Amino acid sequence: MYDVIGIGIGPFNLSLAALIKPTGLRCLFIDDKPSFAWHAGTAFPSARLQVSHLKDCVSLVDPTSEFSFLNFLLQNGRLNSFVNRRCGGVSLKEFGQYYAWVADQLPYLSFGQKALEVHPETSHFRITTSEAEYRAQHVVLGLGIRPYVPDCVGPLLGERVYHAADYLNRTRPAAGERVLLVGAGQSGSEVMEQLLAGPPLKQILWVTPHDNIEPMDDCAFTNEYYTPAYFRHFRAQALTRRREWVQVKRPSSDGVSLDLANRLFNKLYEGRFVERENDGVRLIVSACLEILRQNGTGFETTLKCTETAATRKVLVDRVILATGFAPNSPSFLDRIMQLACIEDGLPRIRADCSLESRIALPGKIYFQNRTRIQHGLQNPNLSLVAYRNATIVNSIMGKKFYTVDMDVSMLSRLAELKEER
Repeated sequence: MYDVIGIGIGPFNLSLAALIKPTGLRCLFIDDKPSFAWHAGTAFPSARLQVSHLKDCVSLVDPTSEFSFLNFLLQNGRLNSFVNRRCGGVSLKEFGQYYAWVADQLPYLSFGQKALEVHPETSHFRITTSEAEYRAQHVVLGLGIRPYVPDCVGPLLGERVYHAADYLNRTRPAAGERVLLVGAGQSGSEVMEQLLAGPPLKQILWVTPHDNIEPMDDCAFTNEYYTPAYFRHFRAQALTRRREWVQVKRPSSDGVSLDLANRLFNKLYEGRFVERENDGVRLIVSACLEILRQNGTGFETTLKCTETAATRKVLVDRVILATGFAPNSPSFLDRIMQLACIEDGLPRIRADCSLESRIALPGKIYFQNRTRIQHGLQNPNLSLVAYRNATIVNSIMGKKFYTVDMDVSMLSRLAELKEER
């Protein structure tokens, strides 16, 4: 019998597992992966974390924790050299090493177990996995995401048709190849940078459904959206308002890093106009991949204009999909969702990330993700991971173990002003 079982071990539940360590709670975290991995297929040397390294598993609620990124640097003999660096940001590879270091120190993480069922009983939840059966008072779902692959591509996935998430696990494009890269978000832009730095290719068609590369808005005031104070303000709004805000403010979360966008523009400019060596490199905007067929040793692609519906057929040797990710949806999640109170088509999620249920449950079911509209753009982002998990810990314990909600926002509201007469 556990106080809490976490299903899925990505950065979100890893943060929760680290914050639980000093509480004395009996916990277990399971994942069907053989070991912890984070962005292993796209940890390019130039790929950088898009948030501060202080937004690690613990620091923003417990700066003295043994599981902080700074302690990782200290314990691995890097701290002084890290401080002396003069380049921007932390690489994805190094932050992945940090996460793996945290995971190695937590004895209650169990890999190679697939969760099959979460069933509420009278006094506890029964969790059935591929290896065992457990009981827990509370359950935390950190189910993560999977690469999104368009239907027309699925049957042809392989060594030369693959998602960008697997880029480093595939052979690199050879000189003279014709490559189609679909998607121009952060991952697509990072892959494009790799392609331009590799052997000379006959053709690179970089396709995006948008009408330009969309940079991420990363100014200091914009980042106030990713604070506990703004989360509380966002939660107080009507759901229709929250839905509108998430769409309008999407560039604050989902865009391409400005430095990377500028590097790519300069690289394309130099290649086309100065070196005159990459006439076959094109950024095709307002277009999507409509059809993909095998054609001898290569592939015939049909690209469709999103503005006019006009199409073009193009022959390529390799297709790389930077088409984003979709939520993992195991079958037991559907059964949990049947218990949920629904508002405007969405499950109602409390401020402590727990599900509002139509029936009495023996404990709480917490959601680490999937509440982007209910909780805002910070939900799938790393910015508030420590705050969210400290809130979950406090909720499980029924008391304030971690101090949260102490922050003061740089954004003030009219209601805060005293009226003068």
